[in-house]
Amino acid sequence: MEKRIYEIREENKMSQRTFAREVGISINTLIEAETGRRKLNDRQVTLVCNRFFINKSWLINGQGEKYKFNPKSLKYLRNWDQLVKM
Repeated sequence: MEKRIYEIREENKMSQRTFAREVGISINTLIEAETGRRKLNDRQVTLVCNRFFINKSWLINGQGEKYKFNPKSLKYLRNWDQLVKM
């Protein structure tokens, strides 16, 4: 799972601090998850999946499609998320 968490963060061009804040976990939890010293619990996995539209099975064990939606649709969903925050 650590490689997939890192992949999501890098794909979104986020620092560890920003990613942790966006998801709602501590930066220490993220660092330990990315280095394999810790596994995210179910609640934390759900937070990552919901924030970045990731398929839970893909994040946990690498099976299935990465995204819940077509990646072309993600651009519009992310923009919508930014508009909602305004």
